[in-house]
Amino acid sequence: YLIYEEKDEDDTIVRNRLTIKENSFYLKKTGAVKWDMQFERGIKNAGVYQTPFGTIPITVLTNELLREETKDRISLQLEYILEMQETYQAKCTMTIDIRTEI
Repeated sequence: YLIYEEKDEDDTIVRNRLTIKENSFYLKKTGAVKWDMQFERGIKNAGVYQTPFGTIPITVLTNELLREETKDRISLQLEYILEMQETYQAKCTMTIDIRTEI
């Protein structure tokens, strides 16, 4: 798994834990927002996005899930359709490159 932090538009830290399996990714966000989501190619998964302002039902339909590994690098790419309250919101892409330091 991979643990990383990101800042939202208010500079509040959100902690992320991305569990990487052969055919799926699992993302758990904690902090100012909370979100647990499973990404599996061709499968629509539902979850709840919790914010300080309320809770939003979310679904994702994963179109692409790529993982490439070399001896000093892991590259992950995730492409999915995001729906909120059963309404299309966006086509999203997440790319993560992990490199070893020498």
